[in-house]
Amino acid sequence: MSQMWKNTVGYMKKAAGACGLEDDAIAALLLCKRSVEFQIPVRMDNGKVNYYTGYRVIHNDALGLSGDGTRITPGLTCDEVKALALVMSIKHAA
Repeated sequence: MSQMWKNTVGYMKKAAGACGLEDDAIAALLLCKRSVEFQIPVRMDNGKVNYYTGYRVIHNDALGLSGDGTRITPGLTCDEVKALALVMSIKHAA
């Protein structure tokens, strides 16, 4: 579990607790609707093909379109993209 996800969950629980939400509601808010891991092939100048891993996470689409997290970068984990998607859901709900 990435530090970014742990921090995001901690902030979420603190904010939800301040609003008086019950543990079941908090747990439901932390669930992601969908996550996809994909590989992108890139042909390099020397002809070799390198594959890069990317992630797309949809946290929640209850209000229609989702503000999801999509990232392709070295060393990335799915947990980091989950954290970004959760933050985007909260941001767009406000």
